[in-house]
Amino acid sequence: MRFRVWLIVLLMTAACDQGRSTIPTTPVGRQLTWFLSAAPTPPIPDTALTSHVADPVLAKHLKAGLPGVKLTRITGVQPGAMQGVFSTDTGPLSFSLTVDDTGKIATLHWEPKP
Repeated sequence: MRFRVWLIVLLMTAACDQGRSTIPTTPVGRQLTWFLSAAPTPPIPDTALTSHVADPVLAKHLKAGLPGVKLTRITGVQPGAMQGVFSTDTGPLSFSLTVDDTGKIATLHWEPKP
């Protein structure tokens, strides 16, 4: 019995430490899924950016993509927002993504993870 309790606590701790990597099926989750499929092989086509990004200035910045991007983990999810960690060709990045009322990307920010 002691072993089983210890094993359950160990597994729960490991799961909490790693964060989650399952993308939710919400507007913000759908946009993260789209970005992860479009960004690794830039440039992202203008038609795709118009369909997924609310702000034309942000769309210009995202056009260059993010070569080698992969989702490492999701660290926070709120309605219309998500935070997490990407892995890239140049190292890990913390990211924050929000969507507007229409479900388009309103903000997408990333920075090197210390």
